[in-house]
Amino acid sequence: MKKSPENILNELKQLIVAIEPTYEDKMASVTMESSLIGDLQFTSLSMLCFLMSMEEHFEIDFEEMTKTETVGDVVDYIYSKQ
Repeated sequence: MKKSPENILNELKQLIVAIEPTYEDKMASVTMESSLIGDLQFTSLSMLCFLMSMEEHFEIDFEEMTKTETVGDVVDYIYSKQ
């Protein structure tokens, strides 16, 4: 059964907090339009940790993912790979 984009978004928020607990306060304002680098201030290291966590959690290979500017880009990719 496919997860809804809203469910995927909520799971991504949990993964982000697991990687960087100080981001917990930011999660209420995270939307599909939120920029991973601009709004969440991901570094290259935090992006790598995020991708690895997503691969493990969603059991999806992210090598083919080319657009990762926003949270919505990630949600759309996960949704399309279910």
